[in-house]
Amino acid sequence: MRFFNGNFLVIGIGSVIVTTFSLLLYFDLNRKVNVAEAQEVGTITFKREVAQRKYSSEVVWEEIEQNAPVYNYDSIRTANLSEAVIHLKDGTEIAVNENSLIMVIYSEEQIDVQFSRGSVMAKRVNVESRDIKKLNIKSGSTTVSIEKSDVNLSRTGKEELNLTVNRGNAKINTLSGEKVVKKDQKVVVTGDKDLKVYTLNLKLIAPSPNSYITTPSASKNITFSWQPIGGDQTAFLEVSRDNAFGTVITRRGVSGDSSTLPLRSGIYYWRLTAKNRKTGKTEMSEVRRLSVVRDDPLRLIWPGNGASFVYKKSPPLIHFKWSESTIANGYRLIIARKPSMKDIVTDLRVPGNSIAVRSLTKGVYYWRISEIVSLSGVNEVKQSEVYKLSVDERDLLQPPELTYPPDDETLSRLLLQRKGVTFTWKREGIPESRIYIAKDSRFSALVYSGASKTNFLKVQKELPKGRYYWKVAGFIENREATESSVARSFTITDKETIRLVSPVNGSVLSPEGEKRGARVRFSWEKVRISGKYRLQISRDRGFGRHYKKSTVQASFSVMDNLDPGEYYWRISFLDDDGTELTKSTVYSFVVRDRLEAPVVISPRNGDVVDMQDRDELSFQWKPMDDVTFYRMQLYQIKGGKSSLVLSRRVDGNSFEMRALDKLDIGKFRWTLQAFDTSGGSKRKARMSPAARMNFTITLGKGRIKPELDIPQKLYIE
Repeated sequence: MRFFNGNFLVIGIGSVIVTTFSLLLYFDLNRKVNVAEAQEVGTITFKREVAQRKYSSEVVWEEIEQNAPVYNYDSIRTANLSEAVIHLKDGTEIAVNENSLIMVIYSEEQIDVQFSRGSVMAKRVNVESRDIKKLNIKSGSTTVSIEKSDVNLSRTGKEELNLTVNRGNAKINTLSGEKVVKKDQKVVVTGDKDLKVYTLNLKLIAPSPNSYITTPSASKNITFSWQPIGGDQTAFLEVSRDNAFGTVITRRGVSGDSSTLPLRSGIYYWRLTAKNRKTGKTEMSEVRRLSVVRDDPLRLIWPGNGASFVYKKSPPLIHFKWSESTIANGYRLIIARKPSMKDIVTDLRVPGNSIAVRSLTKGVYYWRISEIVSLSGVNEVKQSEVYKLSVDERDLLQPPELTYPPDDETLSRLLLQRKGVTFTWKREGIPESRIYIAKDSRFSALVYSGASKTNFLKVQKELPKGRYYWKVAGFIENREATESSVARSFTITDKETIRLVSPVNGSVLSPEGEKRGARVRFSWEKVRISGKYRLQISRDRGFGRHYKKSTVQASFSVMDNLDPGEYYWRISFLDDDGTELTKSTVYSFVVRDRLEAPVVISPRNGDVVDMQDRDELSFQWKPMDDVTFYRMQLYQIKGGKSSLVLSRRVDGNSFEMRALDKLDIGKFRWTLQAFDTSGGSKRKARMSPAARMNFTITLGKGRIKPELDIPQKLYIE
């Protein structure tokens, strides 16, 4: 026993140690770093997909969101098909393209960006000329310095760095010295010293470098333009998913100075190439990056158009909410007294997509939202439509008005317990409501109460079978209550019922066409809880053995090839783990067998019919039970081809053909098919296979109309 206790003591201490250090590791990996003392140097104004940040004092990367601050010595990296745009305090915009890594170092004298991999673009068009800081982008032993210029840098390999100047000048320093690079020039640095400068003769115009083009739809037509190209050159426009043009999505020959392509949301790279037809020399333009961003229209959510608010004593707290934009790093809420948005009473800059306002007194107001976008190149700033709201001051607030469930509604206990029921009501100017559910109409035996700041509340609770009453009261901000609404009642039943729809009880079904088995579609009404349905089909009412069964999510199931006979079917409702919660009643139906082919009496297969002394052609067959009518058809066969002579519906078991002018000497075929329509319907419920008989018509016994075999060429002597 002492040994047993000692073992448990060691195990217990070990478990505590392991648990403690595991929790410490988890919290260390997932905690947000305290940046209270860090210097904020910029903001993430746009982010697509995965962008991460690592603080200078940390080793763990964390996800970074749009509008998040950037701190001094932060490292920012992006994943595949991802990007991030940083706006520094001095107005510099740095676009960190996919699969890239940089570090930002901000000082009083200059800004340093450590560029490790990928591609970046620096724009300084919005930097104030007064006391401008120099921006140094360092990659290995190479440094690119700019003041009020725009540059693109990419590192395509460990040893190669590409620099393109889009505006202004840039200084590039390598171990071999310093060089000034001008607009429309490209520099390739290989290793630490090898530097080559190329002049770009093919000059692109639009879209501008690192453009962001928004679209409310799945794609947008993008117009690419460039300066005119000489007549001796054959030009091609190339658009790719990567800057190395390894995955070119289009390459088209172009003439003139523009071309339009439809592009879906995503990141693209484009360039122009031209081949001189005389010398065979090929030139390339710079590579520009383009981002097509899906940005849906701004949608106002709350308050709804025409909403009204009522208050007593102090103005109400009104919550405004709208849909989020993909590219906005802020929004502007404007509230005015006129629908033209003039006579503005409130103009607020909001970082998120909601805000609460308490300053609106009695009156009629109009409001809308517009985007605040910091991305350069985005000229279209969206605005929402204008909504109307009214505010009124009253001494007495009207009580809420109940809307759902209706009075004396029946609800299943299963629905209330597993999914819940949403109770709704109308309110006017009431900031908060409280619902009461009781066993008696005096509400002395409460079973539930709950508060809501909207006009609905979802109640999910297990209540015993029986009758209940509910009402709603409103509360204003000083907790003063309105009068309660008129009470309503509802009844809780034991179980959710499943009503079978088709086939109806006692149905008689028939196979389609000439098939022996029937195709049956079973359907039922869905219950108001999520789950699955099990269809069971049996030959006996007690379901001792299942003939067929299936489990589906929908409220129908189709079974093929059900043999003739009597069947019983029912539906069971299952929860997500397969437990049966309730089942339907049992319905029955009968599948009838198909009709057999008619038995022909005359003319039979191979018969020769002499029409010398007859004024009708007689067709006969044996009568059949459960047949409504027959379809008889006669064909003449000539040269191996058959043509229809006659088609008749016949109610009896014989047909006399007296239109002998339609007949001729030769070979014929006749077919006979039986039909049974269900319940007097004109729809063909059952049909038999067709009986087919070949026979010959002559004039005089044994006389057959001769056939002449005439050669194609006749020779005259």
